Amino acid sequence: MNLCINYFEWVSGDFCGLVETAKANGLVVHDYISRCLQHIAEQPNNLEPLLPWNIERG
Repeated sequence: MNLCINYFEWVSGDFCGLVETAKANGLVVHDYISRCLQHIAEQPNNLEPLLPWNIERG
């Protein structure tokens, strides 16, 4: 059970980091997370396009 709690804390921390990154850079949170998930599924070794300053603001 301790392992599950630690995993949840790790995942939730990463997710909160994505949310705060989007907010801090004036991005729409839902759109940014959707884009990140789609991009990672298609190109898991190419993460540079996901940096906030590489995202076009709509």
